[in-house]
Amino acid sequence: MKIKNLSIGNQLIIGFAIMLAFVIVLGIVSNHQANKIHLQTEDIYHHPLQLRRTISNIKIDILNMR
Repeated sequence: MKIKNLSIGNQLIIGFAIMLAFVIVLGIVSNHQANKIHLQTEDIYHHPLQLRRTISNIKIDILNMR
């Protein structure tokens, strides 16, 4: 059965259903990617910040020893 043999109404329904499926898939993929970016951003923020604080505390302790 070819799409051209279907009525205009059915062709439109099929076309919109395909577009809706693409939008849903794109939404799921983008949501997943946004969550991955969020987790990576939290890792980047917390790890260097804790490391920087520790180094700063070590520098302060060394200066206090003098």
